Amino acid sequence: MTMKPYLFAFIFYSVVCLQVSCSKEPFQIAPDLEGKIIYGNSQTQNYFIKDLITNEIVTCAGKGPPIISNSKNKLAFCKFGGLLITNIQGTEIIYENNQFIMRKSCLWSPDDNYLALFTFQSNLIEVLNLSTFKTIQIKLPNEVRTKNPITWTDTDEFIYFTSENSKNSENYISKMKFDGSSFQNVFKTNKQQRIGSSLDCYKPSGLILFTIYDSLSFESSICKIMTDGDVFQLIYSEITHNAEFFNGIKISPNGQDFAYYISGINFLTYINDISGKNKQPIWEKATNPQWSKDGRAIMVNFQYYIDWKSASNDIRLKGLKQRDKDAIVVENGSSLFYSWFFD
Repeated sequence: MTMKPYLFAFIFYSVVCLQVSCSKEPFQIAPDLEGKIIYGNSQTQNYFIKDLITNEIVTCAGKGPPIISNSKNKLAFCKFGGLLITNIQGTEIIYENNQFIMRKSCLWSPDDNYLALFTFQSNLIEVLNLSTFKTIQIKLPNEVRTKNPITWTDTDEFIYFTSENSKNSENYISKMKFDGSSFQNVFKTNKQQRIGSSLDCYKPSGLILFTIYDSLSFESSICKIMTDGDVFQLIYSEITHNAEFFNGIKISPNGQDFAYYISGINFLTYINDISGKNKQPIWEKATNPQWSKDGRAIMVNFQYYIDWKSASNDIRLKGLKQRDKDAIVVENGSSLFYSWFFD
């Protein structure tokens, strides 16, 4: 029996051409795995550092989510009623204070020699000197309460943070030198507006991205402003009835785009360009987006349902033009993704 020419051509296309296209696709759009990730899980306070090139995993002991230093060789744990600073592997304790103070977060100085500590319901910022292990207390005006840290720049040596006036409920983006001098408000909201907890700064240009929620219009907005207070712009708004609707804002390595995810059942991750145009949904069930070094890929905490009674999450990576089903599972299990960093 002889094979008909059109049937032979179809089989040849199916077996050879499709295999070639499938084999090429991952190399064309799947990013190289590089750098290291820090993650934990819900069952222990330990955290893990995984080298994405060698797959080596180091298990470290800590106190809550770690905040990595600018030099990538120190970690700070400033929640759960204490302060712990270790080397990156967690094998050496640099500083520890078990005094029970509920801190929101902390912020590394550009040279990693200082750590700014933000506490709840306080008009103080404490700055720990890691050379002397002594703390400097920076006092804000009595009616001003700190909220969330933004950045500590190396260009003007200011600490940037959000704050709130306890008398008139105005919210601010504020800045201050770490010796307590030159306090000023860079931006001020209306009384019905609140600045959210999702913030990021692109240090090379001094661009700050932040969110605002308006309690009268029920609008949540993503906004941008420069560190000197110039060029305020509302990028995108949506009626949400949720003060923390936009989360996990992260500016791309080249400063041209930013990623974020929205609250809800599907936790949809989006990418916008920095002007607010070209809003693109890129990943459902994805939270905490982190950029690759070249900006071609996003790594996320991926959340999925096992059955109607339970859910789980893992860590996944995919290129910006890659299909969801082609995403790479970087770490299985119930993993809490903290950061993706590069040496």
